[in-house]
Amino acid sequence: AGRSGGRTHKGVDMMAARNAPLAAIESGVIERTSNSSLGGISIYLTGASGARYYYAHLESLANGVTRGLAVNVGDTIGFNGSSGNAPDYLPHLHFQYAPPGSDWINPYPLVKELCG
Repeated sequence: AGRSGGRTHKGVDMMAARNAPLAAIESGVIERTSNSSLGGISIYLTGASGARYYYAHLESLANGVTRGLAVNVGDTIGFNGSSGNAPDYLPHLHFQYAPPGSDWINPYPLVKELCG
């Protein structure tokens, strides 16, 4: 779906309670964290497979989550929220996925398989 400034929506939005814990989808390294007007509090995770993941609109990061941190699959890395341009009344995780060596692709099939 189109977004302001001609952008496209490259992720899937998953609704959940504010402050619900968000887990690392794969063991890997936190490549960076940021806080921007669009994605709000966000995390970029590179998995051991080389896949990349983007978690956006967080309420907060988990304690100690910073660039270079090694994480294991299932570790809590942040908490669901509505930071950035997300409506305050609609806390959700914006989640993006890029397979190894690829650009962002539609993450819905991956999410559906894992949550199935």
